[in-house]
Amino acid sequence: MGCIPTKALLKSAQLYKKILSASSFGIKITGDVEVDIQSIVAHSRDAVAKLSCGVSMLMKKNGVKVYEGCARIAGKGEVHVDNDGVKSALSAKHIILATGGRPRIATNLDTKLLWSSKDAMLPETLPKSLLIIGSGAIGIEFASFYSTLGSKVTIVEMQDRILPLEDRDISLSMHEILKNQGVDIFTACSVMDLVQSASSITAQIVNSSTKDTVTSSFERVICAIGILPNSGNLGLEDTKVQLDKGALSSQTVCVKHQSPEYTPSEM
Repeated sequence: MGCIPTKALLKSAQLYKKILSASSFGIKITGDVEVDIQSIVAHSRDAVAKLSCGVSMLMKKNGVKVYEGCARIAGKGEVHVDNDGVKSALSAKHIILATGGRPRIATNLDTKLLWSSKDAMLPETLPKSLLIIGSGAIGIEFASFYSTLGSKVTIVEMQDRILPLEDRDISLSMHEILKNQGVDIFTACSVMDLVQSASSITAQIVNSSTKDTVTSSFERVICAIGILPNSGNLGLEDTKVQLDKGALSSQTVCVKHQSPEYTPSEM
């Protein structure tokens, strides 16, 4: 989710870190080295725009026709597309569902202080303090990015280690790297309460075993607890495609409904 823009953000942070250590390579820098977060974001969006343009040209070159709008499966090999009232009917022997996902938000707080992963890619300012809930790939990328640029970052993970889906050696190595960057890491812990004020969010962090509680305030909070599949309004209710909490079930990797509909993992 956001692979290209986050890699561009991380590259800027990596370059900033190298510049700060330039003296160890015999390079002297006079004056202050400053982070311009808006320019960093602009660079990442430019990278996305260039790649998107390139992909569009490749699709056009290879005869791929693009329809913009909302699509629904309408029957045997039929898809209807609605673009603000302009409707198109398409037919195909095979239909690929690759609708992606959206950030999962586990709180009802409606505030600019609470970021989704998408919001975290588009900061207007660099927060002085940042809480990241969740330590999968998305959470760890943002922890690395923001801590490198100077934010005080805190990670809360429900499992007993960060990057819980990765190899344990990788988790331990990344834990050490982030600790050395000044990141506070709470594993086997949960965020039980978020209270908003005018300029910050106060979080109650509770250890799952000991029930010890830490209460701290943060300028921003990133909710990085996974993504939800974009499986709604696709017309799947009239097919044999099975969903499990919105995601494709294991029985639906390749299912036949009059004509085959191949359902890759990009949902």
